[in-house]
Amino acid sequence: MIENQRLKQAIDGIKFRYGLKTQKEIVERLGYISSTNLSDMLHGKTAVSESFSEKLREVFKINPRFLLTGEGEIWTDATSVSASVQIGENNTSVAGNDNQINSSATLDKALDAIAKSQAQIDDLIQINKEQFNRFMALLEKMK
Repeated sequence: MIENQRLKQAIDGIKFRYGLKTQKEIVERLGYISSTNLSDMLHGKTAVSESFSEKLREVFKINPRFLLTGEGEIWTDATSVSASVQIGENNTSVAGNDNQINSSATLDKALDAIAKSQAQIDDLIQINKEQFNRFMALLEKMK
């Protein structure tokens, strides 16, 4: 696996493990590079530096050795936790610590989905009420 593919796998893992949605959120937490710099690394235009891999270790517990050489586990704490596996947006397998997955982010996503579903249901009810009222008005005219 080449370096930028390992970085893609790490980014997918970070998103999954920490409940982040965008690369911008990752960059903001790092406080170290711009979204453009990260994008250049992900596309293989720029090499992943040792200082960047160390920053990923400090903030997100990514194993710098994995990023730079492909050796070892992706997470620095991978041996001490049980992991769950998910396929990330870059079609990479990512492991997240069951104990550290951001449950509030997961709950927020579920609540957002419920709110959207409720809004759709309310819209359908309103449409059906309007259609029912039109039908009743037509019946009244037919009498």
